[in-house]
Amino acid sequence: MEAEVKRTDGGFLARFERRFNHSIEKVWSWLTQPDKLAEWLAEAEVDHKEGGTFTLTFTKTEGNVLSGRVHKAEPPYVFEFVWDTDGPEPSLVHWELQTSGEDCLLVFTQNFHDPTHLPTMLAGWHVHLDMLASSLDGNEIDFPWNRWEELHIYYAEKIADTVI
Repeated sequence: MEAEVKRTDGGFLARFERRFNHSIEKVWSWLTQPDKLAEWLAEAEVDHKEGGTFTLTFTKTEGNVLSGRVHKAEPPYVFEFVWDTDGPEPSLVHWELQTSGEDCLLVFTQNFHDPTHLPTMLAGWHVHLDMLASSLDGNEIDFPWNRWEELHIYYAEKIADTVI
């Protein structure tokens, strides 16, 4: 499912929703446990308590390192972290899980200040969420650069038409 992007007072808010045919507890572990995060997102160092440190090293892509702190942890429903950016404020990443029958609904949001980064970040999160779905199903995949490039073009055109 594609991202929705809305203007906010401080910039933009991106939102993805994904439904997984897995329990909320299983999806929670893939969002918060370093060994599982490494399969679909990045190498991670996580101190799960509120105020704890959170570091992601994107070894599957360009090796970027993002550091921040845990903002909220309410297992197995809400996990938020704030990472430092070059913008005026840090960026808040919010994962919320909801039970939907035997499935799990993931609602992901992140705020952005600089619209020039939106296509890159939206394409990245879109691909990483696809990778999460594969990992949850037991299939670890390499970062699909061709798919990222397609999505980057798509989101750049979408944002140019509707957001900026």
